[in-house]
Amino acid sequence: MTDADADARTHTDAGTDADTDADTDRPLVRIAKTAARAYTTAYGIVLLPRLLGLLIAHVRSKSPSKRLSALWPTLARLMRRGLLARTPWAFLALFGGFAALDDLLPRLALRWSSSALSASRSIEHVSGNTRLLQQQQQQLQPPAHLARQQSFPDLQPSLRRRLTMAAAVLSSTAAFALIHPSSRLDFALFVLVRTVDSVCTSHYARIVALKPSWLPAWLLDHGGAIAFQLSCWEIMYSWFYHPTALPSSYTKWITRMGGMDTRLIQMLRDVKSGRVVYGRDLGHQDYLRDYAAELGLPRAMGDPVHGPIPCLIAHGGIHGCVNHTVFVWRNGFFDALKLYLPVHILPALVFGIRKISTPADLALMLGRSAVGALRSSTFLASFIGIIWATICAGRQFYNRGDRPIGQNLGSFLCGFSIFLERPSRRREMALYTVPKAIEALVTRCVPARWSAGGVHSGRVRYTVESAVFSACMCYLLATFKHHPRDVRPALRSLLAFFVV
Repeated sequence: MTDADADARTHTDAGTDADTDADTDRPLVRIAKTAARAYTTAYGIVLLPRLLGLLIAHVRSKSPSKRLSALWPTLARLMRRGLLARTPWAFLALFGGFAALDDLLPRLALRWSSSALSASRSIEHVSGNTRLLQQQQQQLQPPAHLARQQSFPDLQPSLRRRLTMAAAVLSSTAAFALIHPSSRLDFALFVLVRTVDSVCTSHYARIVALKPSWLPAWLLDHGGAIAFQLSCWEIMYSWFYHPTALPSSYTKWITRMGGMDTRLIQMLRDVKSGRVVYGRDLGHQDYLRDYAAELGLPRAMGDPVHGPIPCLIAHGGIHGCVNHTVFVWRNGFFDALKLYLPVHILPALVFGIRKISTPADLALMLGRSAVGALRSSTFLASFIGIIWATICAGRQFYNRGDRPIGQNLGSFLCGFSIFLERPSRRREMALYTVPKAIEALVTRCVPARWSAGGVHSGRVRYTVESAVFSACMCYLLATFKHHPRDVRPALRSLLAFFVV
């Protein structure tokens, strides 16, 4: 465990204890705070991108004065749409519903147990059977050291945890029904990956003890990097040949960062599917003719009827495979630097501002953030360069035949560039890419079987996704409430923000 993780754990535990002590006697206030924070946060997440887009369009407008009169009605319309969006209500049902049920169910259990205890006393008074009463009282009252840790000390810890799990399942099921159908798989995979990560983290010693002797130890030590590499293999393969398996925005981002013209990617797909055969006119070659003309080259160079496409076309007019690889690496590095500088510096300024007392502390913090941004940019640039280099190598090996070997090998190797990142970043990157890889794999492989029976978008898929989401949220919320140290610090801080 790093010092940062220890500080985060201590801060989260202290904050959770303080909130619990302050709000134990005011459950309605605590529930209202949780519900309000969940709804307003999700509302901001939904509304902020739309507001930024509106403001950017207004600033770029040639006649801002004319658009100013239309700005406020558009802003009001966006805010009304945000109020009707599904995501804020789903967050309200998830966290607000959990806070309410986690308080209501124990009260109902206490009332039921009090009624049962009164009935037992009546029976004891009539029959004189005191042993039964004593046993029931012992079952209802936990040890003193456990009672002090619970909001409802008259309930056994195991019963209290089961009631928390029931509250989590009910609120998660209701929240999942409110999520937009196009986003349900994303939410389910997000919490699934976080749950698996938390389970592996809290039971790491047990996992190591159960490791087979033939399994190398480095496989567990670099589990995050291996998960990232395997997920990138699936993501990049889907990007090359099954782009609809990935979110459209994610596909466009990969295409932009890779610097590859969409017509070149389409040519690779057409060659693999047989729609384009070098040396034959099948009527699917016009787009590369136009691309060659845009590069200032003869249109015939982009015509597959004359044979394999020259490397000069594939390189976008740059001579030589090595020169082109260096070119895309350099462009990828500076594009990534624009992305990673804010990613590294802004969180350090926001969350580490209290630790800055002198200019030297500020310089040290900025220096560390800059080094982290440089490492991340080197990683992403190498990721792009490896793919392009293997595509060129495959073309040279098969005499520019554009067989899938280059793309497949590049998709497999590019993920190993993650070892250029810090170890702590490798796991975070894996947690980001693994859900997208699973989504791509499911979308690419499962629908062909399910759609034949009309079940793909029906009740079976909804039931499976809802069960995964509810089970994972049940584990995370119950563990956060009763065993917070078993949840990773970053996720524990996120849950502590919502669950007041």
